[in-house]
Amino acid sequence: MRRAIAVVSGGPDSIGYAAIWKSRGYEIYPIVFNYGQKGVKEVDVAVELCRKLEFHEPIIIDISFMKKLWRGTQLTDENVEVESKYTPTVVVPIRNAILLTIA
Repeated sequence: MRRAIAVVSGGPDSIGYAAIWKSRGYEIYPIVFNYGQKGVKEVDVAVELCRKLEFHEPIIIDISFMKKLWRGTQLTDENVEVESKYTPTVVVPIRNAILLTIA
């Protein structure tokens, strides 16, 4: 069987794509990041979904120390309110590039 590493957040996009690759015959080795996000519950949700979908046991990588570098964003800064519509403060600069580099 072929293997794939999947960075998953617990959201429908990353979990859905990992499930598609599993349906195509891949063993899924999920990685979940705690990057200091306010919604840290998404880590628990990701782990639960990975288990339900019978992926391999997720590896949780804690890079919450990076939160200090990502001040001023809605996702990581307790002093910034989460808004109902998109604004530039929802962006965590180069987050995905960092996560993929580590993975």
